[in-house]
Amino acid sequence: MHGGGDGALVALDLETQTVVGGLRFAGKDGPGENEIASISPNGRYLLTSGQYDDLYGTSFGSSKLQLYAYDLLDLRHSNRQLAYVHGGHFDVGENDAGQQVIVAIGYNPLAGWAGRTTTGGETAGIFAYNLDTQQMTHITGTALWDNRGMPAGHMSMPLDGRGVAVLSSYQGGHPDSNPIAQNNAIIAIDVDTNEVAWLGWDEGDNTGLEPAGGTSGYYAQPHVSLVQSAQYADGSTGWKWAWGSDNRSTGSAADFYVGELICN
Repeated sequence: MHGGGDGALVALDLETQTVVGGLRFAGKDGPGENEIASISPNGRYLLTSGQYDDLYGTSFGSSKLQLYAYDLLDLRHSNRQLAYVHGGHFDVGENDAGQQVIVAIGYNPLAGWAGRTTTGGETAGIFAYNLDTQQMTHITGTALWDNRGMPAGHMSMPLDGRGVAVLSSYQGGHPDSNPIAQNNAIIAIDVDTNEVAWLGWDEGDNTGLEPAGGTSGYYAQPHVSLVQSAQYADGSTGWKWAWGSDNRSTGSAADFYVGELICN
């Protein structure tokens, strides 16, 4: 998506193996531009997060990644939604009504969001942005992490299901010292009710930088993915989810795990 020069965002139809659209990003701020890209489940919106002050003439600052949504029905730079400012990782899925919803971690203003401004103070936490209604919702703040700073982690939403997101957070202490502010906590988010449920922790050794030949640090982060919806024998439904963990065995290989999230 990016290199030493201009970057591009390309939409590829996987069934026909043909390019169905794209945007060229000239005038890049640097390697941070086009950091993450995704597409909405209904195939309408291209999403990308990066530093776009040089490209769009904004002044959010290089430390504040902006998340834009581009409509494939009218794919132009001028036809874009600013979905998030000063955000981190995100994913896009659907709520129960089938609307396209982004769930992201980061900072955002609660007041004045309709004006897409970062003035008036910023609030940290988890946010949902509805691409169809262009409404922002604050799901939870930093209390879930014992108010120990901005949560960090990775977000996953299912491609074939609705109404849920899973955050694998590597912010906070070990569960022995704090039952909520986990190191590598795994948290489920109900996109429709904005409720959160702590699923547990992966016991990964994410205590610092990656040592030579080891698996702790960055590579011990679980990176949970909701891989598919599931129907269970008792009639309940839910999702399969997968992640990697070294299970706090510093220096040993990380293992692959699959879990089940049962919703009713």
